[in-house]
Amino acid sequence: MPRTLTEGVGKQTEPRPVRKTNADPATVVSRDGPKLAPEFTCPVCLRILRKTEIVVECLHRFCGDCIQKCLRVAKHECPSCRVRVPSRRSLKRDAAFDALIATVYPDLDAFERGEEAETRAFNDKRRRQTGDRRAQAYAQHAEVQRRKPPPVPRPAPRPRAAPRAPARVLAHPAAARRAPAQPRGAPAVVNFVLRQHPHETGVGRLAREYLSTSDQLKVTHLKKFLGLKLSYAPVEDFEVLVALENQCVVLNDQLSLGQIVAHFATDADVEVVLHYRLQRPMGT
Repeated sequence: MPRTLTEGVGKQTEPRPVRKTNADPATVVSRDGPKLAPEFTCPVCLRILRKTEIVVECLHRFCGDCIQKCLRVAKHECPSCRVRVPSRRSLKRDAAFDALIATVYPDLDAFERGEEAETRAFNDKRRRQTGDRRAQAYAQHAEVQRRKPPPVPRPAPRPRAAPRAPARVLAHPAAARRAPAQPRGAPAVVNFVLRQHPHETGVGRLAREYLSTSDQLKVTHLKKFLGLKLSYAPVEDFEVLVALENQCVVLNDQLSLGQIVAHFATDADVEVVLHYRLQRPMGT
């Protein structure tokens, strides 16, 4: 029969009876230390917590030295959850947790030395296993190479036959004409420098002093070139000269560049330097 809504209203609920056990209240339950180690590990140094401090914003625990160094060197945030930690005032010492760790690990230094010894033994075992596997693989490879049949020697390459001479092809006589040969006695090219005289102020300098031209050109052609480039007339006012050790030699208008270079060139790799200036009045 279904119960009504008013049924049971006003009744007092009796408390559940306490379950009686035969356990002694003074009995201490023991747990294995290594199994509890992850619960007491600092997320920064991955060792058992020492001088535990708790972050008030997120309630994460760290070693006192670790969290102090993180806030001093790194960003002001929790290393576990990245919550903002304004300053060291947001840290609080957790002495009760240190007491719990001291209860679980009475000799914390001895426990950590044992952990380090186990880690070294595990790493040594892994290295030995790795070395054994490498030695086994090397031995298998050597055995496979030993069982391979010897390579078949390749036959010596056949000597190549001498190339045949190309067949003569008769073409139209116009196609067999030779290119015109260079005329004998063609003018040679000389390199020289045409530079303003150091004491000359009436005309300026050339934009390009290093010149290369035919050796048949004469000094009178250089004067016309100077008048064109420097916008000066008459060109007969120019003097072209060669500076020697103690004097300057004014060149005749009919001298060619080939003669000048042949006479004044002291080194084949050094260009002859010619200077130009305007003719000076007599007595200056």
